[in-house]
Amino acid sequence: MLRRKLSPQTLAVLKYMVDNPKNEVFGLELIEALGQPAGTIYPILMRIEEIGWITGEWESYERKDKGRRRRRYYLLTKEGKTEGKKYLRNGIKELNKLGLLSPPPAKAKK
Repeated sequence: MLRRKLSPQTLAVLKYMVDNPKNEVFGLELIEALGQPAGTIYPILMRIEEIGWITGEWESYERKDKGRRRRRYYLLTKEGKTEGKKYLRNGIKELNKLGLLSPPPAKAKK
């Protein structure tokens, strides 16, 4: 079990993954869904993968679209789902205050 307070951004990533437990997610998906920069999302994914709450796997070259880099897909582990829900119960109020549970505003088309 993790013995530290999680940042609101980490809680937002966990919430997204707990809400979609059977779906593989990738970094850009989280960046767009949560409105957070890559420099925030990718270190969070690395940390929660290191503690065993998610597993990550690179997509195969056959699955990759031409013209883009391969994606690393992440899936919540059983422990991640259990522990993530515990942390989320305590952190939901903080996420709401910071506006991290509402989708980011739509970008204006030019």
